[in-house]
Amino acid sequence: MSVMPPKAEVETRGADVRYVPIGDIGLPKHGVSTRELIRGCYSKSTLGVNRACYHFVNEFCVGNPMSKNLLAVATSILFSASAFAADLPRDVAITAPLVDETGGHDWSGFYLGLHAGYSSLDPNSPDISLIQPDSDGFSGGGHVGFNYMLSEMFLLGIEGDFSFTDLDATALCDNPIWDCNAGADWTATIRARAGVHYNNLLIYATGGAAFIDYNGYTQDGGFFPDSETLTGWTAGGGVEFAWGNNLIFGVEALYMDFESANMQYDLPYPVEPDLWTVRGRVSYMFGGM
Repeated sequence: MSVMPPKAEVETRGADVRYVPIGDIGLPKHGVSTRELIRGCYSKSTLGVNRACYHFVNEFCVGNPMSKNLLAVATSILFSASAFAADLPRDVAITAPLVDETGGHDWSGFYLGLHAGYSSLDPNSPDISLIQPDSDGFSGGGHVGFNYMLSEMFLLGIEGDFSFTDLDATALCDNPIWDCNAGADWTATIRARAGVHYNNLLIYATGGAAFIDYNGYTQDGGFFPDSETLTGWTAGGGVEFAWGNNLIFGVEALYMDFESANMQYDLPYPVEPDLWTVRGRVSYMFGGM
């Protein structure tokens, strides 16, 4: 247990060393923590970096060669920080970083891209004796469009696309000595798009006009082909994600319903085709931000 120096010794030290150099400050001998000592020195002293602890050190500190350097460094840091803070201008304004509150990515502008996916065609022949088989397969092509941002959340746009399709199926006709074939070589659409976007994410609905090259044939000993370009309507939706300033990745689903037609095979075959397509897409936007 440490014992306080006699009062006379303290007074003697105080008399001999009125301003104690920091290098002479030791640890307290009567249970006062180092933190309290430093806090006390800092609050009671109005001296410079090289002087400290007038009455406080005289009452609570005695020389301690093992710890005086550590305490001196700590006290110097406190006084230096105080001096630095005092030199700062009082009218310095601290501003937070600017935050973009406009929804982030700029979706407006022209874009073009490629898409590929899966399509399914149903001829929907109203006469079950005049067979036109369903078909499904790969579809892929290109698209071009323009987006206009109405606000920080809403977007309008227009898009056109063209897709090659691998839609072709053959089945036995009602008369099994005949083959009945149906399919399509391409589809195209011109659509409006309306969406909600948040930063790099866009969710949209789309709809407009659709076109298809519907074709088929019947045959036994002879061959009776026909092809028609049919018009109709389409509706669907999709999700897109902007990667960086210019690249856009997305997934889209479309339903297309076409006008009725009579295919002129060996005899007229009525059809009312519709088509589903689901595809992935990648686009390049010009001037995206």
